[in-house]
Amino acid sequence: MTNIVDKTSQDTHVLNEYLQALLAIEEAKSDVSPKQVLAVLLARDAVHAELMLKVTRIPPDEVTKVMELDRRLRNQANQIVKAGQLKDWRSSIHPPAEAWWWFLEADEPDPWNRFDAVWDGLTTINLTAVVSFLTMFSSQFIISGLDLLTTFGLVGNGAMPAAGCAYALLVFGSLTQSGREKLQKLLHQLKLPARYCSEVSFGISAFLLLGAIYLQNSLPQLANYYYQRGLRSFAKAEFTEAKKDLKQAMSTTG
Repeated sequence: MTNIVDKTSQDTHVLNEYLQALLAIEEAKSDVSPKQVLAVLLARDAVHAELMLKVTRIPPDEVTKVMELDRRLRNQANQIVKAGQLKDWRSSIHPPAEAWWWFLEADEPDPWNRFDAVWDGLTTINLTAVVSFLTMFSSQFIISGLDLLTTFGLVGNGAMPAAGCAYALLVFGSLTQSGREKLQKLLHQLKLPARYCSEVSFGISAFLLLGAIYLQNSLPQLANYYYQRGLRSFAKAEFTEAKKDLKQAMSTTG
C-alpha cells in the first residue's frame, strides 16, 4: 500500500515539475533562456520515463494531463527553437526518435503572408494621402459659424487639426501591433482568417482614399451650392449670410 502511495506521489511530482517548467516559458516576460528550454525538455523526459514504467496501467486522467501539457509545449515551439540549441543538445544526449520534444521545429511562415510588407506599405501611402486630401478639403471650409459641412461633422471649430489628428491616428493605429490585433479580432468575428489582416487594411485604406478623392472632386459642386445660396440670401437682403456664403464659394474654388 505504501509503495502505491509513493508511486502516485512520484507521478504527481513529475507532472508538476513538467508543468512548472512549461509555465516558466509561457509566462516569460522577455526572451526565453536556453536553461529554461533545457529544463522543460528534461522534465518531459522524466514524464516519458514514468509513463514507460507503467505503460499497461496508465490512469486516463493522467494521460489527459500529459496530452494537455504536450499541446501547450508544442505551442511554444517557436520560442523553444529560438532560445535552445536543439541540434547541439541532440548530438550530446542522443534522444530516441519517439522523444519528439527534442525535435521541435519552428512554424513555417505562411506563404500567403510573404507580401504583407508590400500591402502594409501601400496602406501607409493610401492613408497618408487620405490625411492630405481631408486636411486640404477641411481647410477650404474653415470660415466661421455653422454651415452644411459642419452638420456632417466634416468641419467646424478646429476642424483641420481634428481631421488631421483623427486620420493620423488611423494611419498609425492600423499598422501598430495593437491595431492589427483589433483588426484580427474583427476578422475572427467575421469568420475570416487572421492572415488576411494586411490585405483588409489595404482595402479599407483604398476605400477611404476613394472617398477622399470623391470629396475633393466635389468641390466645384459645393462652390456652386454656396454661390447659389449666397445669391438667394442677397436677394432677400440677408447681406451677412450672403457675404459668408459667397466668401465660402470663393474659398472652395481655391
